[in-house]
Amino acid sequence: MIGPLRAAEPGTSGPFYDLSLFPWLPRIAESWTVIRDELARLQDGAFSAWPERHIYDKGWNVFGLYVFSVRLDRHCEMVPRTAELVETIPGLATAAFSRLAPRAHIKPHAGFAEGLLRLHVPLICPPGCLLRVEDQVQDWREGECFVFDDARVHEAWNGSSRPRTVLIVDFRADDLVRANHKPRRVEKAVRRLLGMRADYTYLT
Repeated sequence: MIGPLRAAEPGTSGPFYDLSLFPWLPRIAESWTVIRDELARLQDGAFSAWPERHIYDKGWNVFGLYVFSVRLDRHCEMVPRTAELVETIPGLATAAFSRLAPRAHIKPHAGFAEGLLRLHVPLICPPGCLLRVEDQVQDWREGECFVFDDARVHEAWNGSSRPRTVLIVDFRADDLVRANHKPRRVEKAVRRLLGMRADYTYLT
């Protein structure tokens, strides 16, 4: 099910986007329980702390599938149906399970402005979990996807007593957001997130 969305009108810039702009999204949204089932098979130890520790107080952990267009082969093999689904997204750049601990707060910050938008697929979302993007606030509801501009200032809270987990996907959308490409040290970013022995494949 694709649920209600506080969104910009079609054709305008975000921070939240009308879901009708993304014809590939219904397949992802309809498969959210498949993704959640694969998530449930992952051990807590498979997750790593988000490397930018200055923007959160505690308890933000991720399990990466793609990082800056690099496929993390071993991780994708652990959740094959999820990997197959995200690989259908045009312009796929990054995909990961994102887990936020109870009472944790991700401070206001902005992502890299590189013509990317971010999809959230809410998987385990107790009441009291909120995302603010500029002056708009969106709560996570399980199975109800939304897309926003990660380059806008945003922050997140888990006000509940249970972890909140979503699938996040960054994808290129140069027709909707302005691209400001910057060179990246891709391998360095992968190593920081997953350690020196990460297995990976570059997207072509």
